[in-house]
Amino acid sequence: MKCGGPASQECDWKVGLDKTCDRPVCTACSVSPFEGKDLCPKHAMEWSWHPRNPESPTYADPA
Repeated sequence: MKCGGPASQECDWKVGLDKTCDRPVCTACSVSPFEGKDLCPKHAMEWSWHPRNPESPTYADPA
C-alpha cells in the first residue's frame, strides 16, 4: 500500500499455480481490470503492458 489508507482488498494477480499476490491494497490504490479482480500498483503496471490486455500496446489479438 502506497498511500497509507486502510487496505480493504488483496491483489488478485496470479503468481503461481493456485496462488495470488495477496498484497493488501486500498480502494484508492487498486486497479480493477475485471469485475471482482483487484490489482496492487505493481501488478497494475504489469497489466498495462500485458499482451492479453486490449488496451496494451503489446496486445495480441487472439482472433
